Amino acid sequence: MIGFSAAFDRVDHNILFKKLDEVGVTCRTINIVKLLYHSYHFTLPGRPPQKINSGVAQGSLISPILYNLYVNDLIAKLSRNFGNEHIFAYADDIAVLYLGYSEIREALMITESWAAANGAKVNKKKCGILRITKKETPIGLKDLEGVPFIHEYKYLGVPLDQSVTLKHLVPLIKKKIKAFTTRINLIPHSVVGLKAKLNLWQNYSKCQFEYFAPTIVLCGQLNKFERMYTKSLKKSLDLPMQTPNGPLLKALDVPSLLQIAAHHIVTNSVCIAKRYIKKASRISSLYRGRVHLSSK
Repeated sequence: MIGFSAAFDRVDHNILFKKLDEVGVTCRTINIVKLLYHSYHFTLPGRPPQKINSGVAQGSLISPILYNLYVNDLIAKLSRNFGNEHIFAYADDIAVLYLGYSEIREALMITESWAAANGAKVNKKKCGILRITKKETPIGLKDLEGVPFIHEYKYLGVPLDQSVTLKHLVPLIKKKIKAFTTRINLIPHSVVGLKAKLNLWQNYSKCQFEYFAPTIVLCGQLNKFERMYTKSLKKSLDLPMQTPNGPLLKALDVPSLLQIAAHHIVTNSVCIAKRYIKKASRISSLYRGRVHLSSK
């Protein structure tokens, strides 16, 4: 897991605008981004306003996209060296699947070289090496090249452990759901009816499970979390725990956790497939007559 110090704050505007142009962003769009960021200033006591030349705005909807484009050449370099299927990245959350210590050293060298050229700084304390094993085992080494070996790491909000059992995710969800259920059960039925409580559950509790659903299924932990999912629904609606799950979900028109996960996995797979087919079509047009590609 790769971590940077103040990742969003260290984005050099001139380098960012250059990279936007290199990846084919239109001049009009780049000018809009320039106009947005040239309007930011800071003022020190007794001094005139100073322009801010680095950083993307925290909390802005466009910031993760801009950072993705800023860091894209690093991701491309890591992908070429270790394979696309081994690189996972969104904004400043980057994870790489390695098969040995030599690859970790190589990736660190690539990342630190990129950081030096792009005004970024690798924070080795925020990095971590998580060994994936069938069972949790003691870690003999404390660190490698200053990067600590760890038993758990939270990636994009998902706490991963050595055996990918998601055991640290269980108390995380339980705590959030318990707080919500306690509050909703304080509201009498005469004030808020069943439909309103169902809407509240869907907009809070269901969303918690929905975010983690693909990970839960891909890690083989569906049964454990499916029980928590239906239990939270029954508690929120003040229904008996022995109510059958299948008929209840059908009657309320609520998807199962498996259906939610399947929807997201299939949707993402289709988007990825379309992107690769489009890329393959461009390649085939360059090598027409020499390469035969099927959209299937």
